[in-house]
Amino acid sequence: MSAPFRLQKLLADLKAENALLTEAVEALEAEIVGERAKALDALAEAEKLREALKWEQATVNDLTEDVRSLARDLKTARAEQEKAETEADNLREQLEQAEGDLKAANEELAENAASEALADFLVAKGYPSRPLRVDDRDLQQLIDRVLN
Repeated sequence: MSAPFRLQKLLADLKAENALLTEAVEALEAEIVGERAKALDALAEAEKLREALKWEQATVNDLTEDVRSLARDLKTARAEQEKAETEADNLREQLEQAEGDLKAANEELAENAASEALADFLVAKGYPSRPLRVDDRDLQQLIDRVLN
């Protein structure tokens, strides 16, 4: 083989190898472009997720504040309920005391009314007013029964 032929063959081999390498480089460049597009899509998605996370954090913060506010309101309501229950207990005690006082007053009034009626009856019968003892045994028993 002559030198020009070897050089031509070498040149042809180099051109073929260059074409293969160019093809491989172009394929790698296309793959890089595709991967870059995927990376840009992933970055855009990550940004969307970051924004969504910010909104979710703001919502969580709002809900946390709402829960804290509701807890304060509940604590206040419980304190007011306890106060109302204490006041209701006091009012019940006052009512029981008033009912007892009323019952005692009614008993005293009934006793006084019976005594007054008996005294009026006795005076109408001609006895001295408000006698302690009378001669009539049946009348004395009636007086004792009414006064006791």
